[in-house]
Amino acid sequence: KISNMDQSKKKGKEEAEEKGTKVEGVSRNKSKRDELFKFDEEHINVLEAEKPWDKNVKHFTHTKVSALAAMKMLKHSLSGVKKAAEKGGKPHEVMGLLLGKPEGSTIIIMDCFPLPVEGSEAKVVADDEEVQSFMIELSESLELTRKERFIGWYHSHPFDVSTDSHCFLSSTDVSTQLMWQRVLDPKWVAIVVDPLRSLAKQEPQFGCYRCYPPNHSPPQHECPDGSIEVDQKLRHVRWGATFNRYYSMEISYFMSSLGSQMLDIMARNHLWIRVLGSASFMELENRQRFAERVKANSSKLEVGEYASRYPSARKPQLPSGTSDA
Repeated sequence: KISNMDQSKKKGKEEAEEKGTKVEGVSRNKSKRDELFKFDEEHINVLEAEKPWDKNVKHFTHTKVSALAAMKMLKHSLSGVKKAAEKGGKPHEVMGLLLGKPEGSTIIIMDCFPLPVEGSEAKVVADDEEVQSFMIELSESLELTRKERFIGWYHSHPFDVSTDSHCFLSSTDVSTQLMWQRVLDPKWVAIVVDPLRSLAKQEPQFGCYRCYPPNHSPPQHECPDGSIEVDQKLRHVRWGATFNRYYSMEISYFMSSLGSQMLDIMARNHLWIRVLGSASFMELENRQRFAERVKANSSKLEVGEYASRYPSARKPQLPSGTSDA
């Protein structure tokens, strides 16, 4: 009997230790996730002083995008497709600004803000005085409430789905990106969204890029992703005519521990995320309502992120027509 009691105690102790290890692992994972939301001004000041991007043209290799920013970019890009479809024309390119911060060799995108620009050429962003005024006013407004600063831009390539992704920089995009890197911020990044391919693949199709300095010459035949392609036609089809003037960065997505818990609960207890993740997009109804689902889910994430940042503040209201369930 004593032996059985000892074994029972030992088993209970092992189970408690195992449970404690699991809880500790979850807590550590939560802490690591939420670390991305902290603003380390001292670290950024050190980076600004050392300027490692001047010594290595490929210093920035990775971009981490918050789930909220990713959903907002995709929603904005899909709106350009929807508006053009309603008018019977070709899908419109849309663009906006990225709010974030640098961390080592990584650019962290916390949020994004659409610009009042639609068309087929990104150069209007740099040329339009009204847009420039809008950018200045938005920047001044955000300085009062956020520590992060504008650190890049995004725009869409809503072209018909083909074998290759449409995430690349055109010659116009390269000119715009290089100008912003040299004039506004050397840490500036460009994200390209392929909305129609995102629909077809049922996942975000984003590409993140930075331009080389004008005096830098990459290896011959090297593509932005680092691969070597000797066929000039294939290089141009996939990466554009200015393929050797920019490079691609690895891109990944993150959310706060609170946002992750919210999605986990909704995935278990509600059908909306299952429908979004498993429905066939070949069906007309799903294609027509996809943009609505993205908008609704983006609103839910925005509420979650707000609650994570300002736990004592009043909960923001969801847009009309969006369920809080």
